[in-house]
Amino acid sequence: MQQAQPGNFAHYLLSFASKLQEDFERCQEAYSRVNRNPLGTVGRSGTGLRIDRERTTKLLGFDSSVKHSLLGKDADFAADIVAALSFVMYHLNDFATDLHLWSSNEFGFVQLPDTFCGTSSIFPQKRNPVTLETIKLAAGPSVAWLSSTLATFRGAGTGDHRVHGIPSHLDQALETTSDMLVLAGLVASEVQVNDARVKEVLGESWSTTSNLADFLMQNRGLSIRQAHGVVARLVRMCRDTGLSKGQVTGEMLEEASLISLGQKIEMSEADLHEALDPENFVRTRTSAGSVGPLEVGNLTELAEDMLAENRSWVMQSRSKHLEAEKLLKEAIVAILKQ
Repeated sequence: MQQAQPGNFAHYLLSFASKLQEDFERCQEAYSRVNRNPLGTVGRSGTGLRIDRERTTKLLGFDSSVKHSLLGKDADFAADIVAALSFVMYHLNDFATDLHLWSSNEFGFVQLPDTFCGTSSIFPQKRNPVTLETIKLAAGPSVAWLSSTLATFRGAGTGDHRVHGIPSHLDQALETTSDMLVLAGLVASEVQVNDARVKEVLGESWSTTSNLADFLMQNRGLSIRQAHGVVARLVRMCRDTGLSKGQVTGEMLEEASLISLGQKIEMSEADLHEALDPENFVRTRTSAGSVGPLEVGNLTELAEDMLAENRSWVMQSRSKHLEAEKLLKEAIVAILKQ
């Protein structure tokens, strides 16, 4: 767990918005394959009765019908669903693990409200983040959902045993994922960032040295290899002499460049400290998707747009089923009147 570069918490949370968006799209794809009408495949060979499969597809709210009668009792849809749900749990586990680590005394970057924590039965000083532990505990078995599904429902036979075995298997995965999504959402909305602690760590950290190397490339004509070597030498000199990042001087950079390149590279202390400043680092990240304020704003708007589109899709899907239910009732009434 070595430090790399500074970021910000909003950018971190938005990464999970992107991951969960991809999970939502996986669920949409699974839904499109699940929402097919098997009625009429009849024991895997079809039927001699005069039925209109397109009509029943519409009345039952399916998007399409199963095209091949042998696939009428196929259980691939179960694997499709649990695979998508496993990805959700995989990402929620990453989220909970990060916050669990960051909330420890050793890090102290974030803190959860008391309602999300429990008290140790023996250690009075401990605040156990039980909500995060619950998510991690639930995520453990999810890695085996797909393999268990494929192993359970691949056996030969009529397929009836699959029909009886699938509901409880899927119910567990669906219920667990739904509950953990709600819990993770509550955590994300209530977690508090310890700004003072984060600034303290960043103030002592050399995680902005890549920005200093960028400055040397852009303003002193060095190659990436040369800039990397100079900055690495500078950091080593400071660590060997016990100096902090705030104590570094332009003369030290000149000495480091002389040792590394055989020539002195001059830089004012103002420029040097600005290049190493973590807040300046974040402000100057301008590439698409970066931690810079403008890009975080763009990512936020994108996440909001995706959420609106997702909600619209869900509402349209529900409306279609409600409309199908209405048509089915009308069809039943019409038949009963004959």
